[in-house]
Amino acid sequence: MTQRAAAGALAGASAACLSSPIEVCLVLMTRSTTTLSLPNAARGVYAENGIPGFWRGIGPLTNRAAVVGICQVAMYDQMRSWITQYSNQKIAQAGGDPAAGLSKNTIVVYASIFTGFFYSFVTMPLELARVKLSCYKKPTPDAKLPSMVGIISHTVKTEGMSSIFKSFFQIGRA
Repeated sequence: MTQRAAAGALAGASAACLSSPIEVCLVLMTRSTTTLSLPNAARGVYAENGIPGFWRGIGPLTNRAAVVGICQVAMYDQMRSWITQYSNQKIAQAGGDPAAGLSKNTIVVYASIFTGFFYSFVTMPLELARVKLSCYKKPTPDAKLPSMVGIISHTVKTEGMSSIFKSFFQIGRA
């Protein structure tokens, strides 16, 4: 499990470093009150912060991506292993009848569903903090950016615990 987690974290963190310029532009496009194209968003980032602006919030983005990698790679592999063991036990209890177990496709589906739910639940607070941090305007040039933990705790204090999972429960709402 440790090797799976390390591989997932490394893959996620590497992908975050490579995709940060697009992420920064997408957040800017999403937060804009007018329609903003990707090239215009990139020009705005460059004009305001130069090249380093494309990696603004790289720490939280990398942290979140590492957790995503762990959730997706390690948890999927672990869940698939556990479900396969369960299926094999059912086959053994049925005297070796393969019909008593789960098909390989069913095992993949169950492992994927659990992994997706786990991933969403674990990373929702991190995604909230990452987006808030990427849009954060420093009150003064010397001001220190808040941490992800600081953003999450401030959000919980001011908006309540359910606010960090607000997007998780949007099914059926208009």
